[in-house]
Amino acid sequence: WQSLAGKIAEEESKQEILAKHQVSWWQPGKVAAVIIFILLGSAVFIKWDEFFVQPEVTVEQLTPVIKKTEKGQKRTIKLPDGSQVTLNSSSLLTVSPDFMNGETRTVSLQGEAFFEIEKKPERPFLVKTDELTTRVLGTSFNINAYQTEEIKVAVRTGKVQVSSPELSLDLVPDEMAVYKQQEG
Repeated sequence: WQSLAGKIAEEESKQEILAKHQVSWWQPGKVAAVIIFILLGSAVFIKWDEFFVQPEVTVEQLTPVIKKTEKGQKRTIKLPDGSQVTLNSSSLLTVSPDFMNGETRTVSLQGEAFFEIEKKPERPFLVKTDELTTRVLGTSFNINAYQTEEIKVAVRTGKVQVSSPELSLDLVPDEMAVYKQQEG
């Protein structure tokens, strides 16, 4: 019995030594595998767009956007920058192709419209009519530029600058400029 118990104890001792040796050999491998897994996972997470998401193809707008109203119709238009334009009857608003990408936010007007412009001092808003350019940073105002002899610009809030080839004028709330085309 003692001989058998001794062999069992000796065998168990060898098993413990072998188990300790296997654990110590596997332990660094496990740690390294976990570290590599975490690093690769982080790299994929951080660079997900580069690995898996197709780049968005943007086509530059080459033609202007035109909004118009018929006789007796009014229409409110929300521009891409958040500004709002209410076109009056028989009016035409043309939004330039580089409205969101240029140095200025430029539109052209034939007829009458009321503008409520989002403030973006770094990108002024320009409204061009046949003879005048109205420049604003953020305000609300009305322009009446039907195919007649007069163009009227009236300011409700803020400040605008109205300019023609001959002169320039700053307007504040409750002021209106009247440009007579024949007189300049």
